[in-house]
Amino acid sequence: MNQNHSKRSALILACLLGILSLLSSSQSSGAQVPRVPDGDLGGTVTAIEADQVKIKTVANEPFTIVFAADTAFFKQVGSSFKMVPAKVTDIHVGNSINVIGHLDPDGITKHAKNVMIVTAETSQKLLAHGGIGQSDVYGKVMAIGGTKLTIARPDKVSQVIEVNEQTAFLKGEPRAIVGTLHGVSSTTSQAELETIKLADVKVGDTIFAKGALKFPATTAMNENIFVASKLAVQVVPSPPNADAGATPKR
Repeated sequence: MNQNHSKRSALILACLLGILSLLSSSQSSGAQVPRVPDGDLGGTVTAIEADQVKIKTVANEPFTIVFAADTAFFKQVGSSFKMVPAKVTDIHVGNSINVIGHLDPDGITKHAKNVMIVTAETSQKLLAHGGIGQSDVYGKVMAIGGTKLTIARPDKVSQVIEVNEQTAFLKGEPRAIVGTLHGVSSTTSQAELETIKLADVKVGDTIFAKGALKFPATTAMNENIFVASKLAVQVVPSPPNADAGATPKR
């Protein structure tokens, strides 16, 4: 049983890292998102139109997902957690999709920045780990003011993170960070992380944060603050052969 749990944990970790990598590679310049994000959303496709689909969530809630020219599509390969680029025409009625984007004021229309075509099981696992912007934030630090950090996320959304005396600050490699933040890491991975302070976080750092929105996502933009329980700074790997030009010791 422990072996099965380890396999599931490894698969979830691989999927989370893969999606973060895909989101980073899908950025395109000049795109603008008018609202703060509302987190992840998943459901079953019930109807398809030219530039949108209708879905129903597990709670049987109807949503309309609207696509734009810069919406990025990905699909799951087989039963693995591997994701590859896809097209809107790969979406069919009955598919499970997970969507990252922003809600209209009506609360039932979501404009998609990233769409993942996945199995129903994968959809639920991803939603259980929380959506980007709702229980997880990943991106580059653009500004720091007191206990608030402005983050530029890979899906071209700017989000404010607030830290407090309960926030744990860490530093390390992405795999160790993501695994620890999502509870699927080994003791070795946790040991690879360095404990730091807020003062060690700098503009330009890439960070991962775990926490929750201070207010529901439908409130005013300036009230939609993400409070971090854990914030980790990604270590930038040294370039290969960094010491190749050094003078050899005699």
